[in-house]
This record gives sequence, C-alpha cells and structure tokens, in this order.
Amino acid sequence: MSTKKRRAKRIVYKQAQFKSKHLTLQQLLDKARSKKAKAVDRIELLDEESVLRRFINSFVAQDGMIFGQMLFYEAGKDQTVVVLDDTTSEYPVESLPIPKRRDGKGQEVLESVLYFGVLDNHVVLAQSQALRARDFENHLYWLFRRCTQTLEEDQVLTLSDQPSQKARDKIEKSPVKKVVLGTSLESQQEEVEETTEVDHAKKIKFRPVGKAFDVISAVLGDNWRKDVKLDEALDDANLQVNLEITYVRKTTITAHKLLDNIATSMRHAEPEDVKVLTDSGAVIKGNEIKLGANLHVNTFNGIVDSTDMYREMHQWLEDRIKDGSVQ
Repeated sequence: MSTKKRRAKRIVYKQAQFKSKHLTLQQLLDKARSKKAKAVDRIELLDEESVLRRFINSFVAQDGMIFGQMLFYEAGKDQTVVVLDDTTSEYPVESLPIPKRRDGKGQEVLESVLYFGVLDNHVVLAQSQALRARDFENHLYWLFRRCTQTLEEDQVLTLSDQPSQKARDKIEKSPVKKVVLGTSLESQQEEVEETTEVDHAKKIKFRPVGKAFDVISAVLGDNWRKDVKLDEALDDANLQVNLEITYVRKTTITAHKLLDNIATSMRHAEPEDVKVLTDSGAVIKGNEIKLGANLHVNTFNGIVDSTDMYREMHQWLEDRIKDGSVQ
C-alpha cells in the first residue's frame, strides 16, 4: 500500500561562476546531456576498485529550467536487514545480496540522492547526508571537463553562496569590522618519494585538507602549505583553526566585495563556521550568507515525488528573483 506524506526538505541556493561570463551552467548541462544520453556513460568512478559511483541520473526540462537527480551507490553492496525474531535476546542482523529483476537487469542499493534545479547560473540544491554541494560541484567539473569535454581547459567552475539581502542591509548600515572563521583542521595521507645518496624510498606524509584548509588558503593563498610537512595525521589532534580578521576599510562597495569573497571561499563550510561583525555590533551569521529555505514536498513510501520537488524549487527560485534576493 502506497503511503503519501508531505515532508520538509531543505534547499540551498548557489550561483555557478565561470571565468567567462558568456557561459551558463544550464547551457553546459544541455550539451553534456546531448553528448552522453545514456546514464551508464555518465557514471563517475570514485575509487580505485570502481566500487563507489555517482552520476546525474535524470535531466528534466520543466518551467524553463533543467532539473535532475544525482545518485550515489556502492556497486555490489548487499542489503543489511534486522530479523525481528521475538524469541531471541537480540535481533539478528543479516546481509542479503540484491537479486536481479525478473527481466534480468541488475539492481544496486541506492545510498543517496541529491536533487537540483538550474536556471542559467542559478542553482537550487536539495542535499543529502552523502551528497553535498561540494560533491555536486566536483561531479560537474568531472562531467564537463573529463566526461564530455564541454568545458574549456582554462575554465574553473564554482558553486558559490549568495549573501541574503538581510546580510547586505547590515553592512550598508555599518562597515565590516571583523570576520570570524572557525573549524577543525584535518589531514589526508599521501606517499612521498624521497631519494638520498644511499637509497630511494617512499615515506608516508600527511597534508592538510578540509574546511580549515579552505579557510587558511582563502586568507594566506594556496601556496601556504608548501613548507608544511606533517609526520602524523591531524585527525585525532583536535586542532581548531580560529581566525579573526580585522577589516579596516570603510567603503560599502569594498564591504560588499568582502562579503561575496567570503561566500565564495567558504561555500562548502557549515553556516556555524562563519560570522561577520560590523562596527555597530551587528552580527551576520553563516546562515545569512547562505541563502536557503525549507520546502514541503510530497513523498510516497519515503521516496520524494520529484515532479513536486521540481515544482516547489521553481516557485521558490522565481519568488527570490522577483523580490531581488538573487540576481
């Protein structure tokens, strides 16, 4: 029996930015779809064993926009179930292989779904636990650059946040005094070849990654880590990067530019990692830099009604364009 429910889904707004102002994300998606019409040709392999996979599953033209789903799954993964045996002291947990369909087609356990809507360079995303805006941005770069060659070599694609009108109003009334950024510092293992007069060997090193790395790079530049060599991972070190940047220029134009730069540099950070303080004492919080909303959409047995999701996304974006929240 099908169960219909109305559920809240969080959406976030992003704006696609390119070096060339003549490109739009909607145009690139159209070209990519025409070049790779079959879903199997759009699958991105994420690990050396080709087990973890993600791809844009559908392209839907609706209300002048392109909508779609990005899917993530692990090939060959079994379905984990709990056996409700009331005669035992604990329920057994078992792993069951996914059978083929009656028509012989294979099936995989779907790990996560991200829904998106694109109008020119306006992007609306309904993220999931395993698929975030960073994943969508990285996948688009792969799709356009490596899979379909629709993006020129000198082009860089970013999906940037756009500060809300409320945030812009605050800095118009009072200049920016300070930017506070705080997040944990993480590292990733890599092999480094070292050659001496005696031998040639590979040594394990760790390089900083993650949100804190993005914070430091946004302030100090991408080359700051050249002289940073770590012999141990930072994951258990509980290191916190807290930057307080005092801002002394007073012009509103410069303050607006600063706000836009923060939105771009910290586009993948959580809202609570970013605060902007003005001379008057007003605080611009991260959720004011990241435009978004809660939509209520139909679901059937827990699965989102994509048609309803796309309709709600379009209406929200249309309203934000009309009220000037996005341009």
